[in-house]
Amino acid sequence: MKSQNPNKKNFDIVTITVVLVLIGVLIYAIFDGTDLLKPKAPKLKNQIELNADNIANHWEKRIGEKIYSLDFGPGSDFIYGCHIDGELTLEFCSTSGDFVISGDTVIVKYTLNETEYIEKYYAAVSATELVIAETEDGFETILGTYTCNSDETQSTKDTSSETKTESDNKKESNPTVSWNALYKAYIELNYNGVARSAPVFDLGYIDNDTVPELFIFDQYDGSQKVCTVKDGNIKEQILPYNFAVTSYIEKSGSFMQKLSSYDSEAAGMDIFATVYSLANGSFNVAHFYECDSGITSTTYDTDRDYGTFNADELINSWIDPQKAVEFKELSYDEIISKLS
Repeated sequence: MKSQNPNKKNFDIVTITVVLVLIGVLIYAIFDGTDLLKPKAPKLKNQIELNADNIANHWEKRIGEKIYSLDFGPGSDFIYGCHIDGELTLEFCSTSGDFVISGDTVIVKYTLNETEYIEKYYAAVSATELVIAETEDGFETILGTYTCNSDETQSTKDTSSETKTESDNKKESNPTVSWNALYKAYIELNYNGVARSAPVFDLGYIDNDTVPELFIFDQYDGSQKVCTVKDGNIKEQILPYNFAVTSYIEKSGSFMQKLSSYDSEAAGMDIFATVYSLANGSFNVAHFYECDSGITSTTYDTDRDYGTFNADELINSWIDPQKAVEFKELSYDEIISKLS
C-alpha cells in the first residue's frame, strides 16, 4: 500500500483555492460593476471640484507641433480643435457642441459630418490643469493633460467674482466685456491662418440689444453665417444661399439674404430671398420667396398667404431697401483689431 504525500495534498488545495479566488474576482468585476477592469478617474495635485465654473476656460495640450485645444464656455458650450502653428489642420479642424458634468465625468455631445456623437470622459481639474481620461468610449485624441495660464485664469475668476458683486441688484451684467472675447476667440479658433477661404467679417446690430451680431462670409465657396451671443454662448445661423447679398435694418430684429441672377437658358431671373427674425438669441424664418427663372414661384410667410404679387414689391415690403444696411467685408486682422 503506497503512502500519500501530505505536501502534494496541501499544494493541490492551495492551487485550487487561488484559482477559485481569481475566478471569483473576475466574475465580481464583470458582473458587479466594479472598476477593477475599467479606467479610473484621474487625480491631480491641488485638485478642485469638477463643475461648470471650474472647467470653464481655454485649455491646450501639445503633441509635437500640434496644439490641441478645449474650450468650455461659461454655459454648456464647448469647442474642440487641433492647430499647427496657429493654423487649423485639415485633418481635425474643429467641432463644437454641448457638455454636462456628472460626478467625475464630462459628457459631450456634438455633430460631425451630420452624425451626432455622445461621449463620456473621466476628468479632473485644478487651477492650471485639466486631465481628460478614457471611460468606456470617447475620441482618443481628446485624452490627455491640458494646461492654461494660471494668472489669466485667476484674473478671469477674480473679474467674474467682482462682476457678480457689482451686479447683485441687476438682472443682467454688462455684456460689453463678454461678447468681444467670445467673438474674438471664435474667430481665432476657426479662421486663423485659413487663407484658402479668405473669410471676411463684419459686426452689425440686428436685434434691439447692446450686443452686435457677427457676419462671416467665406469668399472661397460663398457660404455665409450670422452669429449672435445669448447667455454667454455663441449661436449660429448658417444662411441658405452662396454669394448672396445679406442686409439688415439696424435694431429691427430682421435681416435678409437675397440672391438674384439671370438664367440665359430660361430667359428669366432667378430670385431667392429669405428673411430671418432674431429675438432673444433665436433665429427664425419670417418670410421666404423663391422664383426659378420666372417659371415657378413659392412664398412662405408666417402671417398670411399672398395671391398675385410683384416679386420686388413683396420683398421690399419685408426689408425696406432705403433703410437696409449691407454688411461690410473686413479682413481677419481688421476684425481682430476691432474686437481687441
